[in-house]
Amino acid sequence: MLGDTVDIYDHKEKWLARGAYSPESQIRVRVWTFNENEEIDSDFFRKKLLNAQSRRDWFIEEGGLTGYRLIAGESDGLPGITIDKYDNLIVCQLLSAGADFHRYTLVEVLKSLYPECSIYERSDVDVRKKEGLEPVTGWLTKPLASTACIIKEHGLSINVDVAKGHKTGFYLDQRDSRVTAGRYSKGKSVLNCFSYTGTFALHCAANDAKEVINVDVSQSALDLARTQIVAPFNGRITKLPISPQNRLRTGDTVLTLYDTDAIEIRAQIPLKYLPTFEFALQQKQPITGDFTNLGQAIPITLSRLSGAIEKGKGGIDGLFSIEVNPRTQQAFPITVGRSLSISLELPAVNESIIVPTQAIYGQDRIYTVQNSLLVSHQITRVGTQTSADGSLRFLIDSANIKEGADILVTQVPNAISGMEVQITHSTSLETAQNAEPTRLTKKVDPQL
Repeated sequence: MLGDTVDIYDHKEKWLARGAYSPESQIRVRVWTFNENEEIDSDFFRKKLLNAQSRRDWFIEEGGLTGYRLIAGESDGLPGITIDKYDNLIVCQLLSAGADFHRYTLVEVLKSLYPECSIYERSDVDVRKKEGLEPVTGWLTKPLASTACIIKEHGLSINVDVAKGHKTGFYLDQRDSRVTAGRYSKGKSVLNCFSYTGTFALHCAANDAKEVINVDVSQSALDLARTQIVAPFNGRITKLPISPQNRLRTGDTVLTLYDTDAIEIRAQIPLKYLPTFEFALQQKQPITGDFTNLGQAIPITLSRLSGAIEKGKGGIDGLFSIEVNPRTQQAFPITVGRSLSISLELPAVNESIIVPTQAIYGQDRIYTVQNSLLVSHQITRVGTQTSADGSLRFLIDSANIKEGADILVTQVPNAISGMEVQITHSTSLETAQNAEPTRLTKKVDPQL
């Protein structure tokens, strides 16, 4: 019978092997085993499949693969049998009489080893005719609604159609070549000829190719390639306005994402601080700061100032880059569009002193004590500072306050110039040069 198992003997009737008989083929017998005690049954195929899987587990894990060749014919001791696994779909290609003869035994073993998978046959290769067999395609288990699926390969998602695609649906054997091509493509313009479904292009795009053009004679293959949306940069999805099976029209937004490597903090800089910021940028003196996100202080640095003051605003926008996490070498995760408070360290201000908040009367006035009388002084606040005990202090312009003057640092009701007071306790105030850098706190929005 076509494909039946036969024993092979030499001219001295010595047993040599056991294989599948194919009277139509120039290869009369394809050998299953050289072990006389081994029967060709479900246990035989189970052992071959388990051994093949165990030999592949290491590179499946290494590449994060959900698509791979499980059986490669004679290489795995199963002549004429090719089995490819595409996520939850298994495709069998049976090209020899023996493979065809054991079709349903093989299917039952696959079902027991991979119960989550459906099985499809793609035995539509001309070489079957040389074995006296006709082409066969179709489901070997309960049909699914579609023969299309998505597999993972080195972090990329790839569309595969096991019924309409080349070979068993995809060129699994080109996996290493795709990875290698991607490594050479950064910043390059890539022409991907004979592109099929464009998976070489996916790897190139994922490795920061400048542009990729796919060329193929098959419009259906190009159409399938166009269904794969590739992220143009490292980012995070902020909005996914559609669900599976939703209808789309040309131009519809599929998703919204932002570039995690290019996100910036935009904050309005009051005009009175503008000269300080401009001078620091000219001198290449960094203005740094931080903001708190999920209990973690995240450092930022001033990158540049916007080119113009927007109408109706009392300042100019400063754009701050977010430093990378030194542990992961990746950007700290933050939510775009959310308001947050940032603190900035400004260069030291000459002729300035630091006073506690209670020394300030109203917005712009302090008092000194001269001959037991209060003397009013108009001042300019140039920054804030948080002391070691967590209390807030103000940095003020002290140009019109003489060195050694006694400053009132308590709130006296109805204070006015000329009021007689008595000093009961005195303490030294820090100059800006002896204190920490000035802190400017702003509530801002992170933007792209």
